[in-house]
Amino acid sequence: MKLLLPLASLLGLEVEHLAERWKAQAIVLGTIAFFALIAFVFILVALHAALLREIGPEFAPLAIAGGALLIAFIVWAIAALRQRKVVRSEASKRQASETRALVTTAALTAAPMLLKNPLVRRFGLPLAGAATVAFLLLRSRNDGELD
Repeated sequence: MKLLLPLASLLGLEVEHLAERWKAQAIVLGTIAFFALIAFVFILVALHAALLREIGPEFAPLAIAGGALLIAFIVWAIAALRQRKVVRSEASKRQASETRALVTTAALTAAPMLLKNPLVRRFGLPLAGAATVAFLLLRSRNDGELD
């Protein structure tokens, strides 16, 4: 908090105004959450009463608990799949970044030796420029197809 006050003053923000707004939002959201919880509890009570009539007092709580466990398992499975996708995506981005860094380093290391050769200066540089332009054009066209 000690760091946020000078930062906020540098940015020209009124800290008191922000704190009041956050408090008001917290009160509103807390009230909404409280009444939503009450509604959810009464929905469960009504479900329990209906299940008592249909399947009896022994199995009504078990049915509600089983439904809750099923919902919890589904939410857990979706979260695990999303997390696995995020980890895979981050690994792919990291690998691509490392590959680009390696290629750039290799090119910068080899450039002085290649530029000493007059044949490379005369034909290699224009060909490399044309290949770069072609690569960038193809890449921008492929990026447009993905959207």
